[in-house]
Amino acid sequence: MNSVKPTRDEQYRRFLAYNPQIVSVSAREIEYLDITPQPFVVQIPLVEYFERVKRLKADRWQKDFCNRLQTAAVERNHKKFWEIYHAEGQLGKTSILSQAFPAWHIGHQPLFRFALATYNVTRSQAHSDVTMNILKSPVHQAIFPNRDGHLASDRASKAGWMTNARRELNDGQVSFNPVGLESGLTGSGFDWLVIDDPYADVKDAFSETVRFNLIRFWEFTVGSRIGLYTNVTGMFHRYSPEDLAGYLLDTGDFNYIRYATQFDGDYIHPATGQRFPDPLGRESGEYISPERRPPSYYDKVKKNNRVWLSMFQGRPSSEEGDFFNVGKIITITREEGEARKRECAVLVRAWDLAATEAGGDYSVGALMGMRSDGSVTVFDVVRKQVDTAGRDELQRQTAERDGANVIITVPQDVGAGGKSTAFHITQNLKGYQVITRSVSGSKENRARNYSAAVNSGMVEFVDDSSLPEDMRWIEAAKKEMRDFPLSDHDDIIDAKADGYNESYERLIKGLVISNLKPQRNLITYSAFAHKFPYYSQDKLQLKIPQNFQIYAAVKISADSSLPTCGIVTARASVNSGLTETIIGISEYKKYDGNYENLFIWLKDTLAAYCLSVDVKNTTVWLHKDSSHFQQTIIEKLNVSVAVFDGDDSIGLAETNWYLMPKESASPFNQFEKAAGMYLLVADNQISEATGEDNNGFYHARQEASTWGYNDKGEPTRTGAVLDCLRMCVAEYSTYATPLTSAERYRQRLQEMMPTAMQNEGSRPIEETIGFSREVTLQMNAMRLDAEMRRSGEEVAYWPFDGDYEDPIDLSGGW
Repeated sequence: MNSVKPTRDEQYRRFLAYNPQIVSVSAREIEYLDITPQPFVVQIPLVEYFERVKRLKADRWQKDFCNRLQTAAVERNHKKFWEIYHAEGQLGKTSILSQAFPAWHIGHQPLFRFALATYNVTRSQAHSDVTMNILKSPVHQAIFPNRDGHLASDRASKAGWMTNARRELNDGQVSFNPVGLESGLTGSGFDWLVIDDPYADVKDAFSETVRFNLIRFWEFTVGSRIGLYTNVTGMFHRYSPEDLAGYLLDTGDFNYIRYATQFDGDYIHPATGQRFPDPLGRESGEYISPERRPPSYYDKVKKNNRVWLSMFQGRPSSEEGDFFNVGKIITITREEGEARKRECAVLVRAWDLAATEAGGDYSVGALMGMRSDGSVTVFDVVRKQVDTAGRDELQRQTAERDGANVIITVPQDVGAGGKSTAFHITQNLKGYQVITRSVSGSKENRARNYSAAVNSGMVEFVDDSSLPEDMRWIEAAKKEMRDFPLSDHDDIIDAKADGYNESYERLIKGLVISNLKPQRNLITYSAFAHKFPYYSQDKLQLKIPQNFQIYAAVKISADSSLPTCGIVTARASVNSGLTETIIGISEYKKYDGNYENLFIWLKDTLAAYCLSVDVKNTTVWLHKDSSHFQQTIIEKLNVSVAVFDGDDSIGLAETNWYLMPKESASPFNQFEKAAGMYLLVADNQISEATGEDNNGFYHARQEASTWGYNDKGEPTRTGAVLDCLRMCVAEYSTYATPLTSAERYRQRLQEMMPTAMQNEGSRPIEETIGFSREVTLQMNAMRLDAEMRRSGEEVAYWPFDGDYEDPIDLSGGW
């Protein structure tokens, strides 16, 4: 008889009925694991364990170190211990922290998980191998006989190993996970993270790339795995305030235990103000382990301040800096900075170039000024990561903000590429004083002069705290200076080094035109017009007196990269009351290669400021480089044209002489000294020329503060307008324009007049004394006529023929 096959459920019920000792799994009570930290009962002090497994006698600082680690292990249940340690190399710190300590802790707590992070995984695995050997050693197993804490033989690899207890737990987590700081902690958690030797070499400590990766490791890799009871211990040398230790201390979450080789006072962290005393309570100057290493051991290493501070003292080597002593730099207010700017003999905006928009180097422009004593003020630093187009725009905007009186320097690297870049920037900044500086040799040599100034306390920075955050530069500048020459970025130093060198060379070599002072050598149109009045349709106009000698000088270039320029000047006549005086009338400077515009300007200037008869007596001097334009100018302007055939230095000394002050008061401003040369400027441009027209001697004023000498002692090509001026000065006759016979007669007649009736204050005196002046004038005229006849001189002029003209009114020679 066929029976019905029972279902699977019926079979399971029958099985349980015949086997009552078996309880259903689903009916059992779950035995949960207790994952809270268990009380830590010390079986053997860490320092004793270290001495037994390493067979080394611990000295004072090692005992303190072991005690601190042991305290952190015992009290881990109650509070976190995030600590950074420093001690000099080869004193056993890694043997304790990365080898003996993990073995000791796992001996106490077999399920405990360690992660060791060093600069690369190979280094971490070497320590992992040592720790495994300790766990397998008879000494360790005698101290910790519990096999749960022994190494699981089938899970023993230096790439990550387990204890027997951890293997039994079967959660895939290792007891010891050796990783590289940039490779991460993928696949495993940890109860204690040890960071030991985060940098492969000193240059890594100053690398922005390495720093970024380490911060990312901490924030993303570590931060996502830190548990409630996780401890973190780091052992670092301190190379820089911005190294990983500095970053972690900036958070305020870490304690800093600094076993300085020689105690030098408490460490105060600059970012948080936290004070960290000496963990050993030493007296100042006391060494860490004089029995092992006497003070004489350190004599040689102390000579390298950077090494001594970073690797032995645990202070960032950049607290003041090595190549640059940043502690010597003072910061002044922005108001003080404006006053300093007026005191500077030279102002330079120096650029260091880059062309990377996102990441990489920065394009940097540093504005610096140097005073006559060689002291330097850094006013601001423009610093951005931009591409080539962005750099051009940045430089142009900065030049417009600085103004044309600021010299601009750009580096020119060796080779065709460097020349091409420098030429491109010069064209982009056309209209400004751009100097290219050849760059060669080491960065240290490039910065050595600037370093000497900083270390001598001759450099100051203008405070940037009131600026928007993206415009602040002092912190970045000081960071570069502290870490130089190992810093990942040194763009600010390169720029400031070039700026300093350019300023210093100009100050030492001197300016070509050094005596031009605006308050003394500039006069307004109205001041000149009132001194030498000319009326047209009852309106006072600016006109150069008829018997002033007119000279113009021009330099012409068909190349738009070089300026075409010119100047119109006048030499005062003898009877003008201006002794040995030259007047600058107008200037021209354009980078357009269009010399036709120069001819138009010259023609318009002569027509506007000179009487028609003067134009015919004007001489235009051509620079010898422009001699082939001689006939063109003659035909277009109908004036005398001559080629200036002197060398480039002729007339420079004379120009400076004319600009010097005299003992007498200025005829145009009684509060200033007189000078031998004045430049006419529009009244609204006396304080600052705009450069929008030719009425302010904008370019001459700009060039006066920047025109210097090259390495050969020759004037550079930047003083184009002033070069035209010195040609005019050189060609003026030693003596002023001769007087006509009528002018000589009237001058002699003037000299015969009583002092009260001479030309000073002529109008008020005439109004006071009425017609007595006319009577006196006629009597003196008759006396002069008689004297001339007796001496046989021809009398061809009589002042009372036709309309009466007072000699005082004619002192301008109209």
